[in-house]
Amino acid sequence: MLSSAFSASLIWDNGPISIPHANAQPATDSGTMIVKYGDKSFEIMVAMSVGEVVNATLLPDDNQLLLDLTPSQDEGGQLTITLPRELIDAKTADHSADEPFTIVLSDSEGTYVESNSTDVARTLLIDIPAGTEYLTIVGTQAVPEFPPLAILIAGVAILTILGVSRKARINRPASR
Repeated sequence: MLSSAFSASLIWDNGPISIPHANAQPATDSGTMIVKYGDKSFEIMVAMSVGEVVNATLLPDDNQLLLDLTPSQDEGGQLTITLPRELIDAKTADHSADEPFTIVLSDSEGTYVESNSTDVARTLLIDIPAGTEYLTIVGTQAVPEFPPLAILIAGVAILTILGVSRKARINRPASR
């Protein structure tokens, strides 16, 4: 059963982005969290077999997505999460290939299996031991501070300004 109870929207406010869910759901529910950054929205699909995701915080400067969990103290479970590549990703330095994410469960390193990878999203199956209260997904990039198009526009503007100022200097009569 898909539920919108996990849906929430926040706009980047120069701090962490928190996405609390609207209300508690049964442990087997799944849903979509909506993260807004500027004029873009990102959907994170989540499903937990035991427990639930109660909050998510994106730390773009650290390339991390932090998930607060309501754990089961008696048994472990599995989290299935689909992460949009534009929101968080793990790539080689030249961006030519995927790299593994680093998963931290409470205070120990976790493991995952990547079940699906497309050009737009990666789906991770993460084993959650009993008692796990939070999970951190660490990538190599998270929501770019300046989108590539903005960098290109800024570069063209700077070059134009330099060209105009140079031309103005050349056309200026010499002072006596």
